[in-house]
Amino acid sequence: MDGNRRSIMVLIGSLAIAAPMGLFAAQDPEQMQPTPKRQIPSSPTDQQGSGPDFPAPDPKAILQHNQQQIKKDVEKLYTLASKLKAQVEETDSTSVLSLSLVESTKQIENLAKQIRSLAVD
Repeated sequence: MDGNRRSIMVLIGSLAIAAPMGLFAAQDPEQMQPTPKRQIPSSPTDQQGSGPDFPAPDPKAILQHNQQQIKKDVEKLYTLASKLKAQVEETDSTSVLSLSLVESTKQIENLAKQIRSLAVD
């Protein structure tokens, strides 16, 4: 019985691998031709007016924007954490776990991850 199962599994595995290969081989060879790839210029001198020249982003401005965003997010995080603390004090979590409490923790977690990613960048 064990040998029959093994041979059936080998047959099914072989068909699973061979069937898609047969489908690709049956397609029209003209459709299988790779499309020509667009060349991307490697330097600004290679562009020769092919597009607008964008100024390089100012790292100091990016850092200032990130700092402002972090401050806003920390204020929001503090508000959410305060509300969560009030919810925890109001509910008896030994018998019932509030769905809004779980959602609040998810919001806090996502906001903390966003703050961390801004701080790292």
